[in-house]
Amino acid sequence: MSEGGLAVTLAEMCLGGAVGATINVPKGSRADHWLFSEAPTRWLVEAKSPGKLGAHLKKRGVPFARIGTTGGNAIVAKQAASAKRGPTRTVLKLSVQEARKHFDRALQGVLG
Repeated sequence: MSEGGLAVTLAEMCLGGAVGATINVPKGSRADHWLFSEAPTRWLVEAKSPGKLGAHLKKRGVPFARIGTTGGNAIVAKQAASAKRGPTRTVLKLSVQEARKHFDRALQGVLG
């Protein structure tokens, strides 16, 4: 992950596969920081067999977290409930189709 952090990386992956995803922002985290931080040395990986990947990483001492699932037609981030905020809330939701429109417009703006 680099420019734009997790949210932008996730959007790029969803556009590449034309499929949505739902991720979970950890309870107590600042959603904006967690989604858009450009902190170094982070990877976002999708796996056909997440259990196998998790076992492989764990066996080798590589820290990881399963943050969501793929599927559907929207890019969604939800945050777990806290005492102050009430039930789980959606902090980001954008259809893959809408994300594609914005992405294509950005390229047109650059390329003319």
